[in-house]
Amino acid sequence: QQTPQDVCFVFPATATKLWASSKVLVDQSAYFRSLFGGNFSESTTRTSAENTEAPEFKVDETSRLYEESDDETDEHFAAQVAKKAPLSDSNNLPHKKVVINDAAFTTYQAILVWMSSRYIPESETSLPASPKSVYRLAHLLELDELQEIALNNFRSQLTVHNAATELFSDVASAYPALRDIALDFILENWTDVRASSAWKKMKLGADARVLPTGAAYTAMLLSERIKTA
Repeated sequence: QQTPQDVCFVFPATATKLWASSKVLVDQSAYFRSLFGGNFSESTTRTSAENTEAPEFKVDETSRLYEESDDETDEHFAAQVAKKAPLSDSNNLPHKKVVINDAAFTTYQAILVWMSSRYIPESETSLPASPKSVYRLAHLLELDELQEIALNNFRSQLTVHNAATELFSDVASAYPALRDIALDFILENWTDVRASSAWKKMKLGADARVLPTGAAYTAMLLSERIKTA
């Protein structure tokens, strides 16, 4: 029996929507269990063009403090989705609406598909969801297995040319798991990373004091580990 799609995620920034099953959400995520609270089906409201709006929830917007890698793909990706499946403003079936301002449409789409199928898709433009964005959202939603997948993906994408940028990014500064993976990679490839243009750019950023707040602590950790290596 098909699970009903009774939760509508609305993304004001791109004027797009995604639908999901409340059962899938609350079964797998403590965050969604807390967000919806109690028995979802008992508090669901039927909506239509003629009557009341669906109950609306807003996720924790404090997590939108960092640059979202998937924002770069959202505009194009959302436009493609809208062409294929234009969405109306209302739905006649019982549902709840979740307004998303703290994460990209692309990231949520990948995570919702994973929650229902354990598969992370790529868009038709062959641009996968950013592993940093997926990790950040999976961390918020308390999806441990997906966090590990995202961390492994992040590790596989590190190179001597981007490791310094990733290490001193605002997201890595805020999430120790991402920071430590970048640290390990840099220590293993220290000579090449140090000679990269990205490393020189980070040094200029430090001199100009434009690196994230946590960059100083990250630099201290790197220095200590280099000394003990």
